[in-house]
Amino acid sequence: MNIPHGQYQVKEANFTIAQSATGDVFQLRNGSTRRVEILEIRMGQTTLTDLEQLAIALNRGSGGAGGSALTERAFLSTMPTATATAHSDNTDFTTDVGTLDFDYGDVWNILQNYVWLPTPEIKIVLEASDHFAIALDTGPSAAISLTVNVIWREF
Repeated sequence: MNIPHGQYQVKEANFTIAQSATGDVFQLRNGSTRRVEILEIRMGQTTLTDLEQLAIALNRGSGGAGGSALTERAFLSTMPTATATAHSDNTDFTTDVGTLDFDYGDVWNILQNYVWLPTPEIKIVLEASDHFAIALDTGPSAAISLTVNVIWREF
């Protein structure tokens, strides 16, 4: 039985995604011996006011680099420090998570917040050295100010 080490959250607020930019906008890199289970993803933008549908993907694979390091926060102060590291990858889309072994496609209506709450049947679990990414497969028609919030549990 896997006992949780802790539950963590990270938020990247108001970073700019350039017009037509595609690629990873968020990465969670698991370099430890712990497993990581993605519990919730929320995404929203405050710039565009016209209806637009963006193809997105929730990917698990290897690789992934670049981006800005984000601060992971534990839900309880007694939890150990998170071993997975979170990064916004809003400027360098050449270092996407590659060699995908999981690629969950979805569509985001950018006038609505994107919320992903997995059912038990579609959990995303990262083993040691796996990386997770939220990727834009379709770029926006104009630059957007994006906020991403991800919650995960480590075992």
